[in-house]
Amino acid sequence: MQDAQRAVIVGGGTMGFGVAVVFLSGGWKVDVVTPTAATRDSLPQRVAQAMGRMQKAFDPAALTVHADYTHLSWADTAIVVENVREDLALKQSVFAELVRLSAPHTVLSSNSSSFPISDIGKGLATQQRMLGLHFFMPAYLVPLVEVIRGPASDPALAYTQI
Repeated sequence: MQDAQRAVIVGGGTMGFGVAVVFLSGGWKVDVVTPTAATRDSLPQRVAQAMGRMQKAFDPAALTVHADYTHLSWADTAIVVENVREDLALKQSVFAELVRLSAPHTVLSSNSSSFPISDIGKGLATQQRMLGLHFFMPAYLVPLVEVIRGPASDPALAYTQI
C-alpha cells in the first residue's frame, strides 16, 4: 500500500462516502474531510460494510477521516473530489481553500450536479486543473462517472488516468 495514490474527499455524507469507497476499492489511500463528528465517527464502519458488499478487502489504514484540512498530506495528493451540499458560495469557498493548500499537480474536482465547474472556480487562477466529476448513486455500485470540463480546464485532464 506504500505506493498507492492518495485522494482527498471533501464531505463524508452520502456521496462523499460512496466516492471514498470507489477510490479505496481501487487501492488508493483516502483522506475524507468532514466537519460533522457523527459523520466522522460512522464513516469507517459504513466504508467497511460497503467494501464487504462489494466483496473487496478493506484496509482501515488506507482511510483517514479529518475534521479539517490541517493534517492532510497535500504533496502526494493526486486528486480532490468535493462533495459538500449544493450551495455555490460554499463550494467556491471550499475551492478557494483547496487552491491555497493543494500542490500544483493536484486535480481539483467537484461532484456537483447543480453548478458548472466554471462557476465553482470563478476567479481562481487554477481553473485549468479543475473538473466536474459527477458520480452516480450509489457511487460505489454504479460504475459511471460523468467527466465535465469547464472552458478553462486542461483538456488532457479529462483523459488522464490518475
